[in-house]
Amino acid sequence: MEARRVKDLASSLSGGIQLLFTDFALSSIAAKLESFYSFTVLESLLKEQSVYEVMASTDNLLPLLNFLYARRKLILHTDADYCHSPNSNINRACESVALSLSSVYQDSSIFNLLALVDKDSKIPPDAKWHEYIVSDKGSLIPVIETLTLEENNTWFKTQSGTLFWRSATGLNELSENETNRLANHCKHVKSYCSSMQMADDSGFASCKDELRKKFRFLQYPILDLTYGDKNNQQLINKICAKHTDLDGLMTILVKAGFTGVEGQKIFDCMSKATLYRLVLGSLLTVDKYDSSADVELAFRNKLRELVPAAIAYDEAKARLLFICLAHIYISYRSTAADYTSSVGYYLGSILPWSSTHTKESKLESIDVLQNYLLSDHPLHDFEEYLKVNDLHTKHWKPLTDTSYVGQQSVLSLLTNLIIETGKIIRTHHLAQVRPKG
Repeated sequence: MEARRVKDLASSLSGGIQLLFTDFALSSIAAKLESFYSFTVLESLLKEQSVYEVMASTDNLLPLLNFLYARRKLILHTDADYCHSPNSNINRACESVALSLSSVYQDSSIFNLLALVDKDSKIPPDAKWHEYIVSDKGSLIPVIETLTLEENNTWFKTQSGTLFWRSATGLNELSENETNRLANHCKHVKSYCSSMQMADDSGFASCKDELRKKFRFLQYPILDLTYGDKNNQQLINKICAKHTDLDGLMTILVKAGFTGVEGQKIFDCMSKATLYRLVLGSLLTVDKYDSSADVELAFRNKLRELVPAAIAYDEAKARLLFICLAHIYISYRSTAADYTSSVGYYLGSILPWSSTHTKESKLESIDVLQNYLLSDHPLHDFEEYLKVNDLHTKHWKPLTDTSYVGQQSVLSLLTNLIIETGKIIRTHHLAQVRPKG
């Protein structure tokens, strides 16, 4: 193959990848977020590479290879994996990168460049991702070869016992998880399992032939399994943890379309350490993450730092920020005592006519506020929203009252921040639509 300059290779890849820069067909939120994140990283990397006039070599293309290796490590055992989502655009984009790199790394296969196998693995040159499942240890288990293995006839007949797969070192037992993934690989495999169970010994061969024939034309199967909430939540948290500041993460989430309920689900998946670091930063040290009082103090100071005029420039990002802030309040307040100070406890229990509100009433009210943020109602219209839905009498005071010492409570700081930001956004919208006189 004719040698190419780094800039030519990068520019060619950039053009093709731009056409793939959407993955709305993915059903998993984790896979969608990873797709957008990896596209963004890859796009930036190719832009950096596009200025190099030198001829492509294994040394100057190493950043692209490292990207493929790092991504494989990130998505292993998640719904974003190559073998689980073979039709995702980001996986196809990475395949394009590997194909381009193969002209330079000529002793490596596409599967090797994508970090799916090591160089010594015997993978057919025309192999497809959907022809394999990933073992618990990360190696590739061939679907057809394993399903049609003579040693597995008994399992298919009785649907019990142990399944085996053959590696370079011999027969290996499939774990319960691997067996489940293999047996539910796609509709043709499910049909095969049923056929084998009903067939007698003489019918096994025809069942296997039928499976091979159907599988040969099955380019992109629809897998019936997911790697589960735990693995996908870990993927989301890893991606969020890669960001150094909250604004950068918010930008990614808004561009990816995670602004409402899906945005809230992203925050649900983030660890306390990741969430507090991004939102509260230097206001809260790691050793204080489990102290509700310290978290509340840092949270209060964060709310005071935020300026409505600085937030209002991007309505979608502002709403997502408020969803995140409400999520943090619910997270730490749910595990705290009913009152966060002895004075608050005294006023709340001994002087019931004071403006102190119970933990339960605050959590009920913040839940109403969260639902409002997740709706399509404008940010400035919260009080009217409460009145229209007969919620004002019960929830307005817990959300807006001052604390027992006369200062604004955390909830009132958050509520006022939302309303004031909404007013600025509304004024900006009115200025845009006002006819010129």
